[in-house]
Amino acid sequence: MLKLVSGEQSSSIPHDIPDECLIMAYVDGELDEAGRRYVETLLKSSSEARQIAEMMQLSCTLVRSAFPKAADDSACSS
Repeated sequence: MLKLVSGEQSSSIPHDIPDECLIMAYVDGELDEAGRRYVETLLKSSSEARQIAEMMQLSCTLVRSAFPKAADDSACSS
């Protein structure tokens, strides 16, 4: 199990499951260094995780384009 911290929350997850919440936290730039390294390793080894991350990044891009004034406050990293 791996313990990851996002903001004030922490969780333990198995190493082999692409956790969509964890990937979204990565896309949003909310993970600590250990979490970023974990997700980056996951993205290198899992096409499913890469597809999830790409879909989430695209969703962030679409939301920013639909609400340009709020884009300055967006948590989604580019």
